[in-house]
Amino acid sequence: MVVGFDRKTIQTPGLGNPLPREQVAKLVSQLKADGARVIAFDVIYSGERSDQVAADAQLAAAITQAGNVVLAVKGNPQQGKGDRPIKLTAPSTFAEGLTAATFDLGHVQVNSDPGDGVKRSIPLVAELPNGEFAPALSLAAVMRYRGESGR
Repeated sequence: MVVGFDRKTIQTPGLGNPLPREQVAKLVSQLKADGARVIAFDVIYSGERSDQVAADAQLAAAITQAGNVVLAVKGNPQQGKGDRPIKLTAPSTFAEGLTAATFDLGHVQVNSDPGDGVKRSIPLVAELPNGEFAPALSLAAVMRYRGESGR
């Protein structure tokens, strides 16, 4: 099952964009309780305002307790050399309150076609500046579903 943050939800007063992280924490806990084998977020949870510190702690605890969450990372792509994968420079960083959480990582780097500029390809893996490989978010979700961790 795919649970999405639809436009109506995002535009609901009191929820807004981004959705309050304490609500996302409740969602993670509920999805896990309902038997979700994988919870993947195509959302970049970077930055942290002072009013989000407690909510990020709740979200980090829910993510760690669920044990099956994949979070997205995105950066500036640089083509790899030879058979090396695409490199992501200046990748998004996670909010400080989420860095202690235990989760898998999946990149959401979508590339434009050089001929017409239409976005239509996603690299299978990308290399982060620290040399770590990040599978595409979809691949990371399948790996988690099959009991494999990308980290």
